[in-house]
Amino acid sequence: MENPKCINCGKLGHVASWRECEKFPKPRPPATDRQPPTTFAHRTTDNRTFAQTLAQNNQQQSIPPQPFNFPALKQMAPLLQTPSTQTDELSIPETLELLKTLNDLRVTLTQNPSLLAILRNIKLCKTPNDRKTVNNHS
Repeated sequence: MENPKCINCGKLGHVASWRECEKFPKPRPPATDRQPPTTFAHRTTDNRTFAQTLAQNNQQQSIPPQPFNFPALKQMAPLLQTPSTQTDELSIPETLELLKTLNDLRVTLTQNPSLLAILRNIKLCKTPNDRKTVNNHS
């Protein structure tokens, strides 16, 4: 470009990006009421751990629970409570014996499908007399 023309001021001899152009956009000066940055605004307290600080914050933020006063909750069924009695826990040998017995039962029912049919019919019976008749017909 031999003779460039500025699109900012319209004069010949320089391009629009020339900083000494009269119409070249100048950066605005910063505001005079700026405050210096406060890098230590939240300075840590000596002799306190992070966990202690968190514990104090959690105590301040915790709100005591308020009882619910909803009529719909009073009409609901009570919560299911698990029985307080201790359940019988099987030892490993007892568990193995139970698994072996179940496997024997599975093998027996597989080999004798009529037994499985009898058990299904007994399940459908409502009285002991019906059960006796199922056993006799088989």
